[in-house]
Amino acid sequence: MSLQGHSMITRYVPYTVSVPPDVPKNSSANVWGRRVGGRLLGAVINGKALIYFIIKGLVVWPLALLIVADTVLGGYAGARLAKRVNQRNLQMFIVAVGLFVSAWLFFR
Repeated sequence: MSLQGHSMITRYVPYTVSVPPDVPKNSSANVWGRRVGGRLLGAVINGKALIYFIIKGLVVWPLALLIVADTVLGGYAGARLAKRVNQRNLQMFIVAVGLFVSAWLFFR
């Protein structure tokens, strides 16, 4: 079984998290199951961190609520926009922004 191309988190999540054992290992359903398993594990890890920060009183609630609202709205708007925009242009824009930010951080 090859694990090439999978993140460290999803490597340790069993294939049976959300995929029945009779699904072939190379099927799209199995890949979907590994993604769900990795996201579930990520949610658990982030949830534990959130609880820690709340207990320690390290959360600035007005900013945290603003970030939550912004993330939800941005997710919905971004998904709708991504369906309407030419995918090649979107990829080029993302690469350009990444290169610009990298250069800016390097030279500042």
